[in-house]
Amino acid sequence: MIRRPPRSTLSSSSAASDVYKRQALIISLFDTVRMEAETAMEELHRLGLKVTMCTGDSEDVAAAVCKKVGIDAYQARQKPDEKLKYIKKVQTDDENVGMLGDGINDGPALAMADIGFAMGAGGTALAVQAADIVIAEDNLLCVPFVIDVGRTAKKLIFQNMFMAVTIKGGLTIAALFGVVKLWMAVIGDLAGLLCVVFNGMRMLKVKMAETDLTDTNRPRDRLEDKEDDEHEMVVLHQERESTVQSHIEVPMPARLFKCDVNGCGRAFYRPAGLTAHKGSHASGNKIQQAVMKKPVAKKKKKKGG
Repeated sequence: MIRRPPRSTLSSSSAASDVYKRQALIISLFDTVRMEAETAMEELHRLGLKVTMCTGDSEDVAAAVCKKVGIDAYQARQKPDEKLKYIKKVQTDDENVGMLGDGINDGPALAMADIGFAMGAGGTALAVQAADIVIAEDNLLCVPFVIDVGRTAKKLIFQNMFMAVTIKGGLTIAALFGVVKLWMAVIGDLAGLLCVVFNGMRMLKVKMAETDLTDTNRPRDRLEDKEDDEHEMVVLHQERESTVQSHIEVPMPARLFKCDVNGCGRAFYRPAGLTAHKGSHASGNKIQQAVMKKPVAKKKKKKGG
């Protein structure tokens, strides 16, 4: 309880948190960690990647977040130019660097990285333009999913090329020596085609991970279709301990933020994503109204001489 001192003892230079020259009130504000952050770090480590967090926060906040989520290293109190210098430093060690960001301060680093990921739902226009890949959904699990899809696709492409060239080359050499007849060549060509098709269907096994670590590779459910799952995920997040100060619990909103413009119905985790999404609706409506109200030029009639 904060007691107000007598009016005679107050001065114009006294602070609101200083009562009788003693510390009376401390206000601490910090962002909560996303509920899917731990699962995203598990997936990135499963793919053999090293994760470093570059943040403008202080050392203690950055260390607490990295310890909670499972990030390998961190760079605290980073300005935009310092993030850019760190990207260049890592690239000098002959390592491929991927940068994930959504703010204006992340723009130079996103442009310098080998692969830049921008969170398009709540990200700024500068980050979206500077990045190579824009993630429309406000979900960190999309990052390891994109990397996994790219690696699997590259592996399957080389496998299909090897199988096709091997089968075609084998049939051609056998035909030159008269070993293969026409019907055998037709069946061999069909078999090679089926092998390539079925091998390419292995891409369907690549699924996005969920926050439940007991089964990290099962298909996820859409947020709009599973309201019960949303409630369970929110309750799970509320039961976890705080990342920075364990004695303070910051509850997460009990519902997602859905867009109600023109029956869109798209859901977002944070109000910032919903605001940016509604802004795109507003800009589209303005452009449409401007086009509809554009005056039609009338031809002037020539006066007879």
